[in-house]
Amino acid sequence: MCVKVVYLQGVYTMDLKLTGYNWFSDGCVSARGYCFDSYGNLYAGNKLLEYFASASDETSLHDLLTDANGIFAFVINKPDFKAIAIDGSRIYPLFYRLGDEVSVADNPFDLIAGSSVLDKQAVDEYLCSGAVFAGKTLVSEILQVKPSHYVVFDGVSAHETEYWNYCTKAGEEMDCSLEQLDCVFEKVFRRMLESAKGRQIVVPLSGGYDSRLIVCWQKRLGVENVVCYTVGRPKSQECHIAEIVAKRLGYRHYFIDNTSTEFVPSYFYNDADFQKYCHFVGALGNFLWVFEYFAVKWLKDNAIIDDNAVFVPGHSADFIAGSHLRKALVTQDSSVGYLTSAIMNDSFEYGCMSSYVHSKVKSYFLANERIGVSAHTNYMSFIMQNRLAHQINNSARLYEFFGYDVRLPFWDKELLNLFKALPYKRLENCNLYVEYVSKCVFSKFGVDFGRNVPDRKAILRQRLKNRLKPFLPKSFVRKFVMFHDDICERELTAPMVTELIDAGVYADDRHFLSYNEVMRDWYLEMVKRKLVASWRAATVLLGG
Repeated sequence: MCVKVVYLQGVYTMDLKLTGYNWFSDGCVSARGYCFDSYGNLYAGNKLLEYFASASDETSLHDLLTDANGIFAFVINKPDFKAIAIDGSRIYPLFYRLGDEVSVADNPFDLIAGSSVLDKQAVDEYLCSGAVFAGKTLVSEILQVKPSHYVVFDGVSAHETEYWNYCTKAGEEMDCSLEQLDCVFEKVFRRMLESAKGRQIVVPLSGGYDSRLIVCWQKRLGVENVVCYTVGRPKSQECHIAEIVAKRLGYRHYFIDNTSTEFVPSYFYNDADFQKYCHFVGALGNFLWVFEYFAVKWLKDNAIIDDNAVFVPGHSADFIAGSHLRKALVTQDSSVGYLTSAIMNDSFEYGCMSSYVHSKVKSYFLANERIGVSAHTNYMSFIMQNRLAHQINNSARLYEFFGYDVRLPFWDKELLNLFKALPYKRLENCNLYVEYVSKCVFSKFGVDFGRNVPDRKAILRQRLKNRLKPFLPKSFVRKFVMFHDDICERELTAPMVTELIDAGVYADDRHFLSYNEVMRDWYLEMVKRKLVASWRAATVLLGG
């Protein structure tokens, strides 16, 4: 358990600004989402409120959170006990600001003041990884609750505590058979369906394993009200596989072509809703995820999906299976220096170097190494908290923007606890996961199309490219080293490139490394403009 203490200056009161989707409140406690306890009881709506309202002190709160398995956020604002917390997925982030009182919001822009400025260290993190590290935002003094953490405000200090993580100590590994894994997956998907309460299931279906596993399990459990959609370029391999999978399972499938004005209007960049979405998903700390926005909008506008549908994306089964270990050639024997280099060069895609960020990453690994955490789960734990929860899962907040619930079956705690305890050999080349989905699931539904696993030479070539990126012209890298654009990001980011050139951020259209970098840089400029506008408004208000 890690505890960070921040001493407060001011009055022991809490100002709440909770404006997001589907909050429940009784005046002293506010909660959203759902969870199961270890007995299999489901808590949602007012029952979830009652579950967390039973916390009377930090000990009881810690026990409730340790037992909770789901997607949730809550605020306890009792006269004698004040705390905030989120689950590990960070689908429902919470932000706070310490001052004369504690201000808590689900929209960080509600915490911006006229004196707000950029946090230079957070900007370094953002430029390196595409998202700030856990607990921060791009703005000084505006903090956020880390995934799987709670913060207790006791009048003189704010205690930040971790109640779960993805680390396993060396020597505590536990193996798992295919039959045991199948049993756990069945419980995972039954829990997911129980929480969905019979509503329509909507799956963003790609050509990969994770979303395919989701739809196969829906079929296996007899769920028929399933809609699948795929976003990309016409005739891409991903779309072809997705179409075959949906057809063989008997589910409706829609293809959204982001190069077509049928789905992406030419005026989208200046559309007020699109601009609002950018602020919502950026949340003062994340690069934008725009390619799926038009798909969900089209499905909603054309009444293809139900108003109360539940979206189920495939985040992040490939990760817990071990894909990131393979890409960086991380093993159970990797040193802290190697893990740090792997994060900076292989996990972060932009080729940015920062001594501060390097030191921050290294410190994380050193702290866990000192308590005996195995090297490979040390590496995975950092990525889970700082990349998956803060960047990848952040893309799933798109569904909330349009008023839909989301479920992340591969973030079920029972499944995570199983995979994090596996011996390294079961994660190497995703051995257990690939064997399971092939033998136990895909082959039974006729959707096992094999898999091309890169060999060690291919991985080494990619790692060499990663290390050469900072020293090569960005236009060359984009074209010959890392160019993949099956989801039409070139077209979607074209207006952003133009604006960045006009603003003098880019000298020309050869300045950027990838389209993700364009979205990263464009959103940072968006935040800067927001801070300037806030400062000007405060100046006018004060008569300056």
